[in-house]
Amino acid sequence: MELYQGKHLRLAVTKWGKLSSYPDQVPSTPPPPLQINKELNYSAVDLNLVVGEMKSPPTEDSSSSSSGRNRIPPPSVEGPIRDVGLD
Repeated sequence: MELYQGKHLRLAVTKWGKLSSYPDQVPSTPPPPLQINKELNYSAVDLNLVVGEMKSPPTEDSSSSSSGRNRIPPPSVEGPIRDVGLD
């Protein structure tokens, strides 16, 4: 797996690559977990909101309007933000 153009995941296969189930006749894929930890469900995170928070807000110069009517507030992420590492 690799990140393509900074926003897509793609499977990288060499020119000799062959995709088949159990090519070495050894089922190496572990069984699914019995319980799902819903706290670490990254599929439920809208990454566009996370990227929006990481960008710095634009600086206003004297040429822009001071009323700020056209400004869109940055999106917020529900819940606490935690740094999760591999233990």
